[in-house]
Amino acid sequence: MARNKYPEQTVAQILSASAKLFIENGYEKTTIQDIMDELKLSKGAIYHHFKSKEEILNAVLNKRSIYVKEMLDDLIKNTKADNEREKLKKILISSVTDREAHAIDLILSSQIKSPQFVVSGLQSNVNEDASIIS
Repeated sequence: MARNKYPEQTVAQILSASAKLFIENGYEKTTIQDIMDELKLSKGAIYHHFKSKEEILNAVLNKRSIYVKEMLDDLIKNTKADNEREKLKKILISSVTDREAHAIDLILSSQIKSPQFVVSGLQSNVNEDASIIS
Protein backbone atom coordinates (compact mmCIF):
# COMPACT_ATOMS: atom_id res chain seq x y z
CA MET A 1 0.00 0.00 0.00
CA ALA A 2 1.31 3.45 -0.88
CA ARG A 3 2.37 5.75 1.93
CA ASN A 4 0.45 9.00 2.34
CA LYS A 5 2.71 11.87 1.28
CA TYR A 6 0.60 14.47 3.12
CA PRO A 7 -0.33 13.11 6.57
CA GLU A 8 -1.02 16.60 7.95
CA GLN A 9 -3.72 17.05 5.29
CA THR A 10 -5.28 13.73 6.28
CA VAL A 11 -5.28 14.76 9.94
CA ALA A 12 -6.88 18.11 9.05
CA GLN A 13 -9.55 16.33 6.99
CA ILE A 14 -10.29 13.89 9.81
CA LEU A 15 -10.62 16.74 12.31
CA SER A 16 -12.81 18.82 10.02
CA ALA A 17 -15.15 15.95 9.16
CA SER A 18 -15.28 14.76 12.76
CA ALA A 19 -16.13 18.24 14.06
CA LYS A 20 -18.92 18.50 11.48
CA LEU A 21 -20.32 15.10 12.47
CA PHE A 22 -19.98 15.77 16.22
CA ILE A 23 -21.94 19.00 15.77
CA GLU A 24 -24.61 17.42 13.55
CA ASN A 25 -25.06 14.10 15.37
CA GLY A 26 -23.48 14.62 18.77
CA TYR A 27 -20.29 12.95 19.93
CA GLU A 28 -21.99 9.86 21.36
CA LYS A 29 -23.97 9.14 18.18
CA THR A 30 -21.03 9.66 15.82
CA THR A 31 -19.09 6.50 15.07
CA ILE A 32 -15.69 5.91 13.53
CA GLN A 33 -17.64 4.32 10.66
CA ASP A 34 -19.48 7.64 10.14
CA ILE A 35 -16.14 9.44 9.91
CA MET A 36 -14.82 6.79 7.51
CA ASP A 37 -17.92 7.13 5.32
CA GLU A 38 -17.72 10.93 5.32
CA LEU A 39 -14.09 10.91 4.19
CA LYS A 40 -14.01 7.70 2.14
CA LEU A 41 -11.07 6.55 4.27
CA SER A 42 -10.31 3.15 5.70
CA LYS A 43 -10.40 2.40 9.41
CA GLY A 44 -6.63 1.92 9.27
CA ALA A 45 -6.13 5.38 7.78
CA ILE A 46 -7.99 6.94 10.69
CA TYR A 47 -6.41 4.78 13.40
CA HIS A 48 -2.98 5.50 11.93
CA HIS A 49 -3.41 9.09 13.13
CA PHE A 50 -5.71 8.68 16.15
CA LYS A 51 -5.99 5.89 18.73
CA SER A 52 -9.69 6.43 19.43
CA LYS A 53 -12.74 8.56 18.85
CA GLU A 54 -11.98 10.26 22.17
CA GLU A 55 -8.53 11.23 20.90
CA ILE A 56 -10.16 12.70 17.79
CA LEU A 57 -12.54 14.69 20.01
CA ASN A 58 -9.64 15.99 22.09
CA ALA A 59 -7.81 17.08 18.92
CA VAL A 60 -10.96 18.79 17.60
CA LEU A 61 -11.44 20.63 20.89
CA ASN A 62 -7.77 21.60 21.00
CA LYS A 63 -7.93 22.96 17.45
CA ARG A 64 -11.07 24.96 18.29
CA SER A 65 -9.48 26.29 21.48
CA ILE A 66 -6.46 27.49 19.53
CA TYR A 67 -8.79 29.17 17.03
CA VAL A 68 -10.67 30.97 19.82
CA LYS A 69 -7.45 32.11 21.52
CA GLU A 70 -6.02 33.43 18.24
CA MET A 71 -9.30 35.13 17.38
CA LEU A 72 -9.42 36.86 20.77
CA ASP A 73 -5.74 37.85 20.57
CA ASP A 74 -6.41 39.35 17.14
CA LEU A 75 -9.49 41.22 18.37
CA ILE A 76 -7.63 42.61 21.36
CA LYS A 77 -4.71 43.71 19.21
CA ASN A 78 -6.66 45.17 16.27
CA THR A 79 -9.94 46.52 17.66
CA LYS A 80 -9.98 50.31 17.59
CA ALA A 81 -12.23 52.39 19.83
CA ASP A 82 -12.37 55.79 21.52
CA ASN A 83 -11.93 54.29 25.00
CA GLU A 84 -11.31 50.97 26.75
CA ARG A 85 -14.99 50.43 27.55
CA GLU A 86 -15.96 50.78 23.86
CA LYS A 87 -13.08 48.51 22.87
CA LEU A 88 -14.24 45.84 25.32
CA LYS A 89 -17.81 46.15 24.03
CA LYS A 90 -16.66 45.69 20.41
CA ILE A 91 -14.50 42.70 21.36
CA LEU A 92 -17.36 41.05 23.24
CA ILE A 93 -19.81 41.57 20.39
CA SER A 94 -17.34 40.20 17.84
CA SER A 95 -16.47 37.18 19.96
CA VAL A 96 -20.09 36.34 20.75
CA THR A 97 -21.15 36.52 17.10
CA ASP A 98 -18.26 34.40 15.76
CA ARG A 99 -19.97 31.16 14.66
CA GLU A 100 -16.73 29.20 14.36
CA ALA A 101 -15.79 30.03 17.94
CA HIS A 102 -19.12 28.78 19.25
CA ALA A 103 -19.33 25.60 17.19
CA ILE A 104 -17.34 24.05 20.02
CA ASP A 105 -20.25 24.74 22.38
CA LEU A 106 -22.46 22.31 20.46
CA ILE A 107 -19.86 19.58 20.79
CA LEU A 108 -19.28 20.25 24.48
CA SER A 109 -22.97 20.41 25.38
CA SER A 110 -23.37 16.65 24.99
CA GLN A 111 -19.99 15.76 26.48
CA ILE A 112 -20.34 17.85 29.62
CA LYS A 113 -22.67 15.15 31.01
CA SER A 114 -19.85 12.60 30.95
CA PRO A 115 -17.88 12.52 34.23
CA GLN A 116 -14.94 10.89 32.43
CA PHE A 117 -14.83 13.76 29.92
CA VAL A 118 -14.98 16.40 32.65
CA VAL A 119 -12.22 14.75 34.71
CA SER A 120 -10.09 14.29 31.59
CA GLY A 121 -10.49 17.97 30.72
CA LEU A 122 -9.62 19.08 34.25
CA GLN A 123 -6.57 16.82 34.25
CA SER A 124 -5.44 18.22 30.91
CA ASN A 125 -5.82 21.80 32.19
CA VAL A 126 -3.91 21.02 35.40
CA ASN A 127 -1.08 19.45 33.38
CA GLU A 128 -0.95 22.46 31.05
CA ASP A 129 -0.99 24.93 33.95
CA ALA A 130 1.69 22.95 35.81
CA SER A 131 4.03 23.16 32.83
CA ILE A 132 3.52 26.94 32.69
CA ILE A 133 4.10 27.40 36.43
CA SER A 134 7.24 25.26 36.65
